[in-house]
Amino acid sequence: MSRSEKEFSRITEIKMELTKWQEKIKEIKLALNQSYSSVNIRWKYLFVCGCPRSGTTAILNLLNYHPLIALGVERYKHYANKTLIHKLNPDLFQPSVFFDVREEQTNLNPQHKGWENQWKPFYEELKEKFPKNTTIIGDKFPHYYEFYEEINAQFTSAGVKFIFMLRDIIDVALSYDARAKNQKDIGWGRNRNYKFAVSDWNQSLINTWNYLENRKQENLFICEYEKLFSGDDRYLNLLLNFLDINSEREFFAYYKSMTQNWKKYKQREKVIDQEELTYIEQNSNYVLRDKILQKYAPQA
Repeated sequence: MSRSEKEFSRITEIKMELTKWQEKIKEIKLALNQSYSSVNIRWKYLFVCGCPRSGTTAILNLLNYHPLIALGVERYKHYANKTLIHKLNPDLFQPSVFFDVREEQTNLNPQHKGWENQWKPFYEELKEKFPKNTTIIGDKFPHYYEFYEEINAQFTSAGVKFIFMLRDIIDVALSYDARAKNQKDIGWGRNRNYKFAVSDWNQSLINTWNYLENRKQENLFICEYEKLFSGDDRYLNLLLNFLDINSEREFFAYYKSMTQNWKKYKQREKVIDQEELTYIEQNSNYVLRDKILQKYAPQA
Protein backbone atom coordinates (compact mmCIF):
# COMPACT_ATOMS: atom_id res chain seq x y z
CA MET A 1 0.00 0.00 0.00
CA SER A 2 1.38 3.37 -1.02
CA ARG A 3 1.82 6.27 1.36
CA SER A 4 -1.09 8.18 -0.14
CA GLU A 5 -3.31 5.11 0.16
CA LYS A 6 -2.34 4.73 3.81
CA GLU A 7 -3.13 8.37 4.48
CA PHE A 8 -6.48 8.03 2.73
CA SER A 9 -7.25 4.93 4.76
CA ARG A 10 -6.37 6.70 7.99
CA ILE A 11 -8.56 9.68 7.12
CA THR A 12 -11.42 7.29 6.42
CA GLU A 13 -10.92 5.63 9.82
CA ILE A 14 -10.88 9.00 11.56
CA LYS A 15 -14.12 9.99 9.85
CA MET A 16 -15.72 6.73 10.94
CA GLU A 17 -14.56 7.29 14.53
CA LEU A 18 -15.89 10.84 14.43
CA THR A 19 -19.27 9.59 13.22
CA LYS A 20 -19.37 7.05 16.04
CA TRP A 21 -18.62 9.75 18.63
CA GLN A 22 -21.28 12.03 17.16
CA GLU A 23 -23.81 9.23 17.52
CA LYS A 24 -22.61 8.61 21.06
CA ILE A 25 -23.10 12.27 21.93
CA LYS A 26 -26.66 12.09 20.59
CA GLU A 27 -27.31 9.05 22.77
CA ILE A 28 -25.94 10.86 25.83
CA LYS A 29 -28.15 13.90 25.18
CA LEU A 30 -31.17 11.66 24.71
CA ALA A 31 -30.41 9.80 27.93
CA LEU A 32 -30.00 13.10 29.76
CA ASN A 33 -33.38 14.34 28.58
CA GLN A 34 -35.00 11.03 29.49
CA SER A 35 -33.47 11.20 32.95
CA TYR A 36 -35.42 14.42 33.47
CA SER A 37 -38.65 12.95 32.14
CA SER A 38 -40.19 12.31 35.55
CA VAL A 39 -39.45 15.90 36.52
CA ASN A 40 -40.60 17.26 33.18
CA ILE A 41 -44.07 15.84 33.77
CA ARG A 42 -44.57 18.21 36.68
CA TRP A 43 -42.88 21.23 35.14
CA LYS A 44 -44.97 24.31 34.50
CA TYR A 45 -43.92 27.07 32.17
CA LEU A 46 -43.80 30.76 33.06
CA PHE A 47 -43.15 33.79 30.88
CA VAL A 48 -42.49 37.22 32.40
CA CYS A 49 -43.26 40.21 30.20
CA GLY A 50 -44.34 43.84 30.22
CA CYS A 51 -43.37 47.19 28.77
CA PRO A 52 -39.56 47.57 29.01
CA ARG A 53 -38.33 49.32 32.17
CA SER A 54 -41.34 48.04 34.11
CA GLY A 55 -39.55 45.73 36.52
CA THR A 56 -39.31 42.49 34.56
CA THR A 57 -35.70 42.04 35.64
CA ALA A 58 -36.51 42.86 39.26
CA ILE A 59 -39.25 40.24 39.47
CA LEU A 60 -37.01 37.75 37.65
CA ASN A 61 -34.37 38.18 40.37
CA LEU A 62 -37.01 37.75 43.05
CA LEU A 63 -38.59 34.65 41.56
CA ASN A 64 -35.28 32.96 40.77
CA TYR A 65 -34.43 33.16 44.46
CA HIS A 66 -37.23 30.67 45.09
CA PRO A 67 -35.90 27.08 44.99
CA LEU A 68 -38.79 25.90 42.79
CA ILE A 69 -38.38 28.48 40.02
CA ALA A 70 -35.80 28.76 37.24
CA LEU A 71 -36.21 31.54 34.68
CA GLY A 72 -33.85 32.54 31.90
CA VAL A 73 -32.91 36.11 31.05
CA GLU A 74 -34.16 36.82 27.53
CA ARG A 75 -33.12 33.26 26.76
CA TYR A 76 -35.15 33.06 23.55
CA LYS A 77 -35.60 36.75 22.71
CA HIS A 78 -34.55 36.21 19.08
CA TYR A 79 -37.57 33.95 18.61
CA ALA A 80 -39.92 36.70 19.79
CA ASN A 81 -40.91 37.87 16.34
CA LYS A 82 -43.64 36.92 13.89
CA THR A 83 -41.47 34.68 11.72
CA LEU A 84 -39.75 32.69 14.49
CA ILE A 85 -42.19 32.59 17.40
CA HIS A 86 -43.31 29.11 16.29
CA LYS A 87 -39.89 27.83 17.41
CA LEU A 88 -40.65 28.68 21.04
CA ASN A 89 -41.94 25.40 22.46
CA PRO A 90 -41.47 23.14 25.53
CA ASP A 91 -38.59 21.24 23.92
CA LEU A 92 -36.40 24.34 24.30
CA PHE A 93 -36.65 24.03 28.07
CA GLN A 94 -35.13 20.59 28.23
CA PRO A 95 -31.92 21.10 30.26
CA SER A 96 -29.61 19.90 27.46
CA VAL A 97 -31.09 22.61 25.22
CA PHE A 98 -31.85 25.37 27.73
CA PHE A 99 -28.29 25.49 29.06
CA ASP A 100 -26.74 25.27 25.60
CA VAL A 101 -26.98 29.01 24.94
CA ARG A 102 -26.64 29.87 21.27
CA GLU A 103 -26.18 33.04 19.28
CA GLU A 104 -29.25 32.51 17.10
CA GLN A 105 -31.45 32.37 20.21
CA THR A 106 -30.29 35.38 22.22
CA ASN A 107 -27.70 38.14 22.29
CA LEU A 108 -26.77 37.08 25.85
CA ASN A 109 -24.65 34.20 24.57
CA PRO A 110 -21.00 33.13 24.93
CA GLN A 111 -19.99 35.80 22.39
CA HIS A 112 -21.43 38.57 24.59
CA LYS A 113 -18.78 40.65 26.36
CA GLY A 114 -20.48 40.05 29.69
CA TRP A 115 -20.79 36.28 29.31
CA GLU A 116 -17.89 35.12 31.46
CA ASN A 117 -18.53 37.47 34.38
CA GLN A 118 -22.31 37.73 34.33
CA TRP A 119 -24.34 35.36 32.19
CA LYS A 120 -22.25 32.20 32.41
CA PRO A 121 -22.30 32.29 36.27
CA PHE A 122 -26.02 33.07 36.13
CA TYR A 123 -26.83 29.95 34.13
CA GLU A 124 -24.40 27.78 36.09
CA GLU A 125 -26.19 28.73 39.30
CA LEU A 126 -29.57 28.16 37.68
CA LYS A 127 -28.47 24.74 36.46
CA GLU A 128 -27.84 23.61 40.04
CA LYS A 129 -31.61 23.68 40.61
CA PHE A 130 -32.13 20.88 38.10
CA PRO A 131 -33.50 18.30 38.30
CA LYS A 132 -34.56 17.74 41.89
CA ASN A 133 -36.12 21.07 42.84
CA THR A 134 -37.47 23.02 39.90
CA THR A 135 -41.18 22.85 39.15
CA ILE A 136 -41.53 26.14 37.24
CA ILE A 137 -39.25 26.96 34.33
CA GLY A 138 -39.46 29.71 31.76
CA ASP A 139 -38.07 32.95 30.45
CA LYS A 140 -38.22 36.68 30.95
CA PHE A 141 -38.38 39.03 27.96
CA PRO A 142 -40.47 42.23 27.98
CA HIS A 143 -41.88 41.78 24.48
CA TYR A 144 -43.38 38.37 25.04
CA TYR A 145 -46.60 40.35 25.56
CA GLU A 146 -46.75 40.61 21.77
CA PHE A 147 -47.15 36.84 21.51
CA TYR A 148 -49.55 35.75 24.23
CA GLU A 149 -51.70 33.75 21.82
CA GLU A 150 -48.84 31.97 20.09
CA ILE A 151 -47.08 31.02 23.32
CA ASN A 152 -50.33 29.93 24.94
CA ALA A 153 -51.14 27.68 21.97
CA GLN A 154 -47.71 26.04 21.98
CA PHE A 155 -47.52 25.49 25.75
CA THR A 156 -51.15 24.93 26.76
CA SER A 157 -50.89 21.15 27.02
CA ALA A 158 -47.80 21.52 29.20
CA GLY A 159 -49.28 24.21 31.44
CA VAL A 160 -48.26 27.83 30.88
CA LYS A 161 -48.67 31.07 32.81
CA PHE A 162 -47.74 34.71 32.22
CA ILE A 163 -46.79 37.54 34.53
CA PHE A 164 -47.37 40.98 33.04
CA MET A 165 -45.48 43.74 34.84
CA LEU A 166 -47.34 47.05 35.00
CA ARG A 167 -45.53 50.13 36.25
CA ASP A 168 -46.41 53.84 36.54
CA ILE A 169 -45.82 55.35 33.09
CA ILE A 170 -43.99 58.34 34.61
CA ASP A 171 -41.31 56.06 36.04
CA VAL A 172 -41.16 54.05 32.83
CA ALA A 173 -40.73 57.23 30.77
CA LEU A 174 -38.02 58.57 33.07
CA SER A 175 -36.15 55.31 32.75
CA TYR A 176 -36.43 55.37 28.95
CA ASP A 177 -35.12 58.93 28.92
CA ALA A 178 -32.22 58.15 31.23
CA ARG A 179 -31.03 55.32 29.02
CA ALA A 180 -31.55 57.30 25.82
CA LYS A 181 -29.38 60.13 27.16
CA ASN A 182 -26.63 57.81 28.36
CA GLN A 183 -24.07 57.80 25.56
CA LYS A 184 -22.31 54.81 27.07
CA ASP A 185 -25.47 52.70 26.93
CA ILE A 186 -24.90 51.11 23.54
CA GLY A 187 -27.78 48.68 24.04
CA TRP A 188 -30.37 51.44 23.94
CA GLY A 189 -31.23 53.72 21.00
CA ARG A 190 -30.65 57.44 21.49
CA ASN A 191 -34.17 58.12 20.17
CA ARG A 192 -35.93 55.70 22.55
CA ASN A 193 -37.10 58.47 24.83
CA TYR A 194 -40.29 59.24 26.78
CA LYS A 195 -42.39 59.24 23.60
CA PHE A 196 -41.29 55.69 22.82
CA ALA A 197 -42.09 54.79 26.41
CA VAL A 198 -45.68 55.97 26.06
CA SER A 199 -46.08 54.10 22.78
CA ASP A 200 -44.66 50.85 24.19
CA TRP A 201 -46.65 51.17 27.42
CA ASN A 202 -49.89 51.72 25.52
CA GLN A 203 -49.24 48.81 23.18
CA SER A 204 -48.45 46.46 26.04
CA LEU A 205 -51.81 47.36 27.59
CA ILE A 206 -53.67 46.79 24.33
CA ASN A 207 -52.12 43.36 23.78
CA THR A 208 -52.75 42.32 27.36
CA TRP A 209 -56.35 43.51 27.33
CA ASN A 210 -57.06 41.72 24.03
CA TYR A 211 -55.61 38.47 25.30
CA LEU A 212 -57.59 38.58 28.51
CA GLU A 213 -60.81 39.53 26.76
CA ASN A 214 -60.50 37.08 23.87
CA ARG A 215 -59.25 34.06 25.76
CA LYS A 216 -60.86 34.59 29.17
CA GLN A 217 -57.73 32.91 30.47
CA GLU A 218 -56.84 32.69 34.11
CA ASN A 219 -53.19 32.13 33.31
CA LEU A 220 -52.11 35.78 33.30
CA PHE A 221 -51.21 37.72 36.45
CA ILE A 222 -51.30 41.52 36.27
CA CYS A 223 -48.43 42.41 38.58
CA GLU A 224 -48.35 46.02 39.69
CA TYR A 225 -44.74 47.03 40.26
CA GLU A 226 -45.59 49.48 43.03
CA LYS A 227 -47.60 46.96 45.03
CA LEU A 228 -45.09 44.12 44.75
CA PHE A 229 -41.98 46.13 45.55
CA SER A 230 -43.53 48.18 48.32
CA GLY A 231 -43.06 45.10 50.51
CA ASP A 232 -46.75 44.14 50.70
CA ASP A 233 -46.73 40.57 52.05
CA ARG A 234 -50.34 40.02 51.02
CA TYR A 235 -49.59 40.96 47.44
CA LEU A 236 -46.59 38.64 47.34
CA ASN A 237 -48.83 35.82 48.55
CA LEU A 238 -51.29 36.54 45.75
CA LEU A 239 -48.46 36.11 43.27
CA LEU A 240 -47.27 32.88 44.87
CA ASN A 241 -50.82 31.53 44.95
CA PHE A 242 -51.11 32.26 41.23
CA LEU A 243 -47.95 30.21 40.71
CA ASP A 244 -49.23 27.41 43.00
CA ILE A 245 -46.17 27.53 45.22
CA ASN A 246 -45.58 28.36 48.86
CA SER A 247 -43.27 30.92 50.32
CA GLU A 248 -39.96 29.82 51.82
CA ARG A 249 -38.23 31.40 54.79
CA GLU A 250 -35.12 32.42 52.83
CA PHE A 251 -37.20 33.57 49.88
CA PHE A 252 -39.37 35.76 52.10
CA ALA A 253 -36.29 37.23 53.77
CA TYR A 254 -34.85 38.05 50.35
CA TYR A 255 -38.11 39.73 49.36
CA LYS A 256 -38.02 41.91 52.48
CA SER A 257 -34.42 42.88 51.77
CA MET A 258 -35.33 43.84 48.19
CA THR A 259 -38.15 46.09 49.34
CA GLN A 260 -36.72 47.62 52.51
CA ASN A 261 -35.84 50.94 50.85
CA TRP A 262 -39.19 51.43 49.12
CA LYS A 263 -40.17 54.50 51.17
CA LYS A 264 -36.93 56.26 50.26
CA TYR A 265 -37.45 55.32 46.62
CA LYS A 266 -40.97 56.80 46.59
CA GLN A 267 -39.82 59.97 48.33
CA ARG A 268 -37.10 60.67 45.78
CA GLU A 269 -37.56 63.76 43.65
CA LYS A 270 -38.67 63.03 40.09
CA VAL A 271 -37.03 65.48 37.72
CA ILE A 272 -39.14 65.73 34.59
CA ASP A 273 -39.59 68.48 32.06
CA GLN A 274 -43.09 70.01 32.01
CA GLU A 275 -43.36 69.51 28.26
CA GLU A 276 -42.54 65.83 28.66
CA LEU A 277 -44.98 65.46 31.53
CA THR A 278 -47.75 67.07 29.50
CA TYR A 279 -47.08 64.73 26.59
CA ILE A 280 -47.16 61.69 28.88
CA GLU A 281 -50.35 62.76 30.60
CA GLN A 282 -52.13 63.51 27.33
CA ASN A 283 -51.05 60.41 25.40
CA SER A 284 -50.91 57.58 27.95
CA ASN A 285 -53.89 55.23 27.84
CA TYR A 286 -54.91 55.58 31.47
CA VAL A 287 -58.46 54.53 30.63
CA LEU A 288 -57.35 51.12 29.39
CA ARG A 289 -54.97 50.72 32.31
CA ASP A 290 -57.81 51.34 34.74
CA LYS A 291 -60.08 48.89 32.90
CA ILE A 292 -57.46 46.17 33.16
CA LEU A 293 -56.86 46.83 36.83
CA GLN A 294 -60.54 46.96 37.70
CA LYS A 295 -61.48 43.81 35.81
CA TYR A 296 -58.43 41.57 35.97
CA ALA A 297 -55.90 42.70 38.57
CA PRO A 298 -55.71 40.59 41.76
CA GLN A 299 -56.84 42.30 44.93
CA ALA A 300 -54.94 41.89 48.18
